[in-house]
Amino acid sequence: MKLKKISVYLFLFAVYTQFYSQMWVPATPYPGANGGSNNENYSVYFWGCGGCPFVSNLKVYENELYVGGYFNSIGGMVAHNIAKWNGTNWSTLGPGNFIPDDLSSSCTDIEIFNNELYIACGTIYKWDGITLINTGYVGNELNAINNELYIASSNELYKYSNNSLQLLIQDNTITFYSIEQYNNNIYLGTDHGLFRYSNGALIDCNGITNTTPIINDIQSYNGELYCVGAFLSIGGISVSNFAKYNGTTWQNISLPNGYRPTMLFAVGSPHGNNHLNIIDSKLYLAHTFFAPANPTPPVGSETGPVVEFNGTTWNTSGLSINHPPWGLAVEKYNGYLYSGGYYSMTNDNLGNVIMLENFIRLDNQISLNQTTEQIKPSLYPNPTSSEITFTSDKFTNEPYTLFDQMGRTVGSGKLSGTNTTISLSNLSKGIYILKVEGAYESAIVVKE
Repeated sequence: MKLKKISVYLFLFAVYTQFYSQMWVPATPYPGANGGSNNENYSVYFWGCGGCPFVSNLKVYENELYVGGYFNSIGGMVAHNIAKWNGTNWSTLGPGNFIPDDLSSSCTDIEIFNNELYIACGTIYKWDGITLINTGYVGNELNAINNELYIASSNELYKYSNNSLQLLIQDNTITFYSIEQYNNNIYLGTDHGLFRYSNGALIDCNGITNTTPIINDIQSYNGELYCVGAFLSIGGISVSNFAKYNGTTWQNISLPNGYRPTMLFAVGSPHGNNHLNIIDSKLYLAHTFFAPANPTPPVGSETGPVVEFNGTTWNTSGLSINHPPWGLAVEKYNGYLYSGGYYSMTNDNLGNVIMLENFIRLDNQISLNQTTEQIKPSLYPNPTSSEITFTSDKFTNEPYTLFDQMGRTVGSGKLSGTNTTISLSNLSKGIYILKVEGAYESAIVVKE
């Protein structure tokens, strides 16, 4: 029985070593975004996650990463719905709080226009790096196209240029979620599917559908328009919440191992318009991914909160740190891939689920479809009940970090010489991930 148990651990070790070459971890050593309508210190999760803090949009501006969503503090600092991160410290946008005493709406979008940052949270704010200005305009979705700023506010579409706001169209039967330029036309993702705006009118692009499609985010990439949301049919074909449009016909998009974006948060979602982003000529999708019921994907093939498309195939960009990972946004900053959403959870003494992390970072920026020579550290004994020794003739005081399966740091130090022994006596039984700085593969440590 003991031998069988060890064999299972070794199998898991091999699987996790293969797929944990990348791992999502808390983005900073500080607390994630906290607050919301339930409690000033933390929020209790329930289905639909009403009241839970989240990060739903990320934007790099003036060499800082702006983080928006629904929260009243982040990194131990009071900040309402938006803050900025410089890779070391958090700060607010000017003195005081961003939106004092207003937690009824979230920061839904951030866009750069005319070298200034525009922030949508019901009201549109403008930030030049020094001063925050309330423009007096309203909106939830922004996109700078051809030296003009397009603003969607529920059922109205505006164009802002030369300090003037022009109403393009109002339709009380449709809610606008996202704006994108494709083939020199303006397209809109809505709660009634995809529309093209033309000369004051909306042109329906949905074709034949079984039910009304909901499209939360759209992105032009490689000559096609990618759409994600809640829809199982569009253009006369069956789809799985993710499809692309070439201006005439639709095509379903299949993700690795049969995974698909879930419909969760799609209906009436105020924070679902930042799922797609082009980074380094690749298309990234941050979302909640569900596995097919049949056939069951192989162990270790689970997708993380983000997947990437290289122009030919989709690849997972990291293994999930928990289940389920709810990705809402993705951006690259200072060489790292960051994702915002709803992540690590734990239970309180009343059985409620508490949100711990909603801003995470991909620890290793090597895509799974790339090949890079890395050193594999030797560990023994593994599994272990008390301590483990790392051996290599290449250790030169490399820092190491030990993570649990929730991505939390449970140990750290430096590896030197040919042997370094680490005590695991204070850790619970389970699987842990070892990350060594430099050209080392991540490794799995099993505590019996």
